[in-house]
Amino acid sequence: MAIYTQDYRKWEGTHRKRPYKVLGMVLFGVKRAWSNNWVKICLLIGWMPAIFFIVLSIAMSGAIQEGFQTPGVFYTDYFSFQLLLIILFATVAGSSLISEDIENKSITLYYSSPIEKMDYILGKFGIIAALLSLITVVPTSVMYWSLTLTLDSEIQGTLWVWGSCILASLILTAFFGMLILFLSSLTGNNKYAGASFFGLILGADAVAAILYLSSNIKWAVLISLIKDAQQVIGIIFRLDPQEIEAIAEETIPWYYPFGIIGGLTLLMGAFTYLKLRKMELSE
Repeated sequence: MAIYTQDYRKWEGTHRKRPYKVLGMVLFGVKRAWSNNWVKICLLIGWMPAIFFIVLSIAMSGAIQEGFQTPGVFYTDYFSFQLLLIILFATVAGSSLISEDIENKSITLYYSSPIEKMDYILGKFGIIAALLSLITVVPTSVMYWSLTLTLDSEIQGTLWVWGSCILASLILTAFFGMLILFLSSLTGNNKYAGASFFGLILGADAVAAILYLSSNIKWAVLISLIKDAQQVIGIIFRLDPQEIEAIAEETIPWYYPFGIIGGLTLLMGAFTYLKLRKMELSE
C-alpha cells in the first residue's frame, strides 16, 4: 500500500535508557570505522611495538631481561613511543566522527530522533575511545602478561605495573580522543580536522622547544602536549624525579602536567557540548 502523506507525526516508539542508545551508536560507529582500510593499517601499526617485544622475549629473553628489571622505565619508554601511533590512529579514526555528520547534514537526523545532545557526544566519544583502546589497553595488557610469564617475573610484585598500564592507556585515550572529537566538531571537513589535530600537537611541541631554548624558561615545556603526556606517564609508573626531569628537561611539580591533561580533556568536552548545542539551536 502506497503512502502519500508527507507530514510529521508524533513518534510513538519506546524510549530506551541512555546506556542502550549510547552503546548502539558505539557499535555502529566501530563497525563502520572497521570498514576503512586505513583504520586497519593504523591498528596493525599500533600493535607492532607490543608484538616486537613479545617476540623478542620469546626468541631472545636475555636481550630484554635486563631492561625489564626496571618495569617503570621500560613501560614509560614504550608509551612515549606509542604516543606517536596513538596520535596517528586518532587522526585517521576520529577526524570524521562529527565533521562527516556536519557535512552531510545527518546530525539533524540524530537531533530529530529521541537522542539527546549528551547521548550524541557520549556515543561519538565512545567510538573513538573503543578504537583507541585497541592500541592502548589491549596490546599493553597482552604485552605485560606475555613478558611477565615469559621472563618468569613475580606477578604479585609487579601487578601494579599492569594497573599503571591500564591507567596510562585510559588517560591517553580520554585526552586524545576528546581533543580530536572537539576539532572534528569545528568543521565539516575531516581533512581539516585531522590537519588541525596534527598541527596543534606538533605546533605546541615546537613552540615549547623554541621558548625553552631561547629564554630558558622551564615552564615553557608545559606548552608541549607530548611532554605533558610523557610526564604523566612517568609519574604513573613511579619514576624518580631525576628520571622525570630527563623527560621534561626540567623539574616540574607532578600536578601541573596532570592538571593540564585533565583540564584540557574536560574543557574540550565542554566546548564540544556547547558547539553542538549552539548548532542545534541554530538549525
